[in-house]
Amino acid sequence: MAAEHQLSLGPLEREVLCAVWQLQRTHANITAKQVQQHLMPDRSLAYTTVSTILNRLTAKGLLSCQKHKAVNHYRSLTPPDKTLKSIINHWLHNMLDSFGQQALAAFADEFNNLPADQLEQFKQQLKQDEK
Repeated sequence: MAAEHQLSLGPLEREVLCAVWQLQRTHANITAKQVQQHLMPDRSLAYTTVSTILNRLTAKGLLSCQKHKAVNHYRSLTPPDKTLKSIINHWLHNMLDSFGQQALAAFADEFNNLPADQLEQFKQQLKQDEK
């Protein structure tokens, strides 16, 4: 599972992973060509670049890869919400380990800047997690 692997993702890795998740809504397995075409309206990436990113995501334990008729087919190993939670938890632990009290103070400041509805959602989540 992803929690056992390197969970920091660069911007392009995040973008490609999100494209895989979106494509999986209508396709069982995803190819690099499909991802490239999906990203095409906003971003022009070489096929080899997309393939490299998909292979990195596979190495990080986020995707599976099976070859079918000389074409790699990718699939997400975990649902997006579970993967995102693992990535965020990994990042949060890294921040706390690296910066301790400074990280906590920065997070607290940001919570004070949240819109009221988001702050209320956060409080409700905390209450639910305490149970």
